[in-house]
Amino acid sequence: MPVGVIVNCLAISLGGLIGALARERIPEKIKQNLPVIFSVCAMALGITLIVGVKNLPPVVLALILG
Repeated sequence: MPVGVIVNCLAISLGGLIGALARERIPEKIKQNLPVIFSVCAMALGITLIVGVKNLPPVVLALILG
């Protein structure tokens, strides 16, 4: 039985429900800054993961071609 898939679906559904219920309580300034916050987190995660890559040229080539 794919437990990971079920847990992932439940977590996404629960997060969506919490977000829908908490929409009114989140200040407008935070709502406007969320895309920037998420992009900074994604860039930080990407930089952290790139540091651990042993073969960087194939990764760079894949990024250029992709």
